[in-house]
Amino acid sequence: MATAGSGGSQEVAENGANNSGTGDVVLGIFVMLLCVAFLLGTIGLPDSPYEPLGPASFPRGIAVILAILAALVLLRGARRRGTRAGGARPTWSKGATLAVATYGLTILFGLALSSGWIGYRIGSIVFLLAATMLLAGARRGMLPIALALAVVLGLGTHFVFTSIFVVDLP
Repeated sequence: MATAGSGGSQEVAENGANNSGTGDVVLGIFVMLLCVAFLLGTIGLPDSPYEPLGPASFPRGIAVILAILAALVLLRGARRRGTRAGGARPTWSKGATLAVATYGLTILFGLALSSGWIGYRIGSIVFLLAATMLLAGARRGMLPIALALAVVLGLGTHFVFTSIFVVDLP
């Protein structure tokens, strides 16, 4: 494992993750672009006669908070890139692969819901099970825990949104 000061090689954390900051910069830019798209998507939401803030306030607030957090990640990555020794090239870490796979899985889940291929209850259970197993390294011992977590969260969020918030889900 390469360490700082080993002939100009790149810094690697104890767990083998890349500390060059490139991943943070890329992630920060990507999330900020998603936030801009999300904010633009809320422009057409109508005002509500019953709610002074309207239905767009919550998604806009989440997008702004997420953009601020993404900017902090981007700045942290830029600072790390500036302190990187000897022009070492960053490598692709396992964490970066998991992040990209999780984003891809989330996009597939959103597309499946919006196109009507799958309903929210079954879709959220499948998505949460797949995401949990992906992040747990697909260890068989995690399957019962992941399945229980997926069922409770999938059905629980459906109940909360439909019964408490009175939001129709696909």
